Amino acid sequence: MDGIIESEGANGASNSGGGSGGSILIKTILFSGHGMVVADGGSGDGNGGGGAGGRIAVHVAWLREYSGQYTAYGGTGE
Repeated sequence: MDGIIESEGANGASNSGGGSGGSILIKTILFSGHGMVVADGGSGDGNGGGGAGGRIAVHVAWLREYSGQYTAYGGTGE
């Protein structure tokens, strides 16, 4: 996997909070590559807080050679 898999929350608008990151579940026999798996929360606007980071689960049955990056950061509040 050399691309990007993402499930990010949207940013808030007009004093609202950001959306939470979504869930990503990968079930495979072989997992390799240098890509990114991202489930970050969106940023809040005005008095709104940031959304929570999502969840990432990777279940590999046989061979894991993935050296990419995983992120599930919470969004920033304003």
